[in-house]
Amino acid sequence: MKKIKWSKRSLNELDEILEYWLNRNQSDLYPNKILSASFNALNLIMSQPNIGVETDHRNVKMQLVLDRFYLVYRINNNQIEILKFWDCRQSPESNPYFK
Repeated sequence: MKKIKWSKRSLNELDEILEYWLNRNQSDLYPNKILSASFNALNLIMSQPNIGVETDHRNVKMQLVLDRFYLVYRINNNQIEILKFWDCRQSPESNPYFK
């Protein structure tokens, strides 16, 4: 099984999204739902690394989380690197991996 490695950028993006929803809703219910769905997506990626949507970049795929977010990841020999945690309601230009 491959290891998961988060880039600093992707961790910051995830943190910003969780913080936004925590402040917006004044509850941790939705942020916890995002985290839980993200972990489920990661487990799926770990068991089936090629399951994500292909991008124009070599070995980079995107996996949908909660119909709203994408985990953008790169498959390397021994690891899966999370490159971006992207809210797909943003403009496509904000995600250089988006097709």
